[in-house]
Amino acid sequence: MALNAAFVFLAPGADPENHRCQINTPEVNLTVVGAPNYASAETIAKKLASEGIVAIELCGGFGHVGTSRIAQAVTGKAQVGVVRFDVHPGLAGKTGDDIFSLNLIPHSSQNSFRTMNEKSHDISVGIIANPAAGSDIRRMVSAASGFSIAEKANIVRRFCLGMSSFGVTRAYVIPDQSGIAGSLIKQKKQGEDVLGEHWPELELLDMHADDKAADTLAAVDLMIRKGVRLIGVLGGDGTHRLVAKSCGNTPWSHFPQEPIMPFPSFRKQRLPVSQQGWLPVTLSLCT
Repeated sequence: MALNAAFVFLAPGADPENHRCQINTPEVNLTVVGAPNYASAETIAKKLASEGIVAIELCGGFGHVGTSRIAQAVTGKAQVGVVRFDVHPGLAGKTGDDIFSLNLIPHSSQNSFRTMNEKSHDISVGIIANPAAGSDIRRMVSAASGFSIAEKANIVRRFCLGMSSFGVTRAYVIPDQSGIAGSLIKQKKQGEDVLGEHWPELELLDMHADDKAADTLAAVDLMIRKGVRLIGVLGGDGTHRLVAKSCGNTPWSHFPQEPIMPFPSFRKQRLPVSQQGWLPVTLSLCT
């Protein structure tokens, strides 16, 4: 009895109904289907499994995240394998995780992959910046250094610029009374008009802020409702605990300003941007 198998390849713009063929041999009945993105590939895999396909091979464009999504979609119904490239020569040296997670467009005259639903995705993050962090009584009585509102705004600015470079289109911030949000809006305008910087859109959350702990809980709730992919946190021990307690399955990341109890090792502030830039793979920010 011939093996019923399928091969699924990624091609932005592919139509699974039309870009499909059947190859039958004495030993293998092979169905070949094109998928425009990961979500479509999941639907295709489920349909193939329902049609009796027991082995599904994925093209090298599927990264680790994409492969995992397909495997989970057909768990117990079909085995999933993948052609493996560290970087795919047909995707401008990227993997599908890069392209389909943050809507990146490979710029290369060597291939025909031009777009992935251009500008149709709103990739958003949330920012929790505690104005009171770095100014508690412990610092005052021990002559320890503090963090000004301006420096906090600069830290968040670097985060915004880094996220924009990886395809994030919108950042939600708390309308604090201390001036962090206002400073960011001014920096965004100046950076775009004078320096040619590329920022995500900054959107103030629809909430009243008293610069108290309750603001963090309210902001996290609103951010989750808006579907943010990540919450960046700049604050002290209490702020991080509140976010960790209330964010559910939404990933969050620490902005290093100094060692604090949950994160005792200090890292340079430029590092989180590069690390969070790997969100497509590490945090599965897949559309």
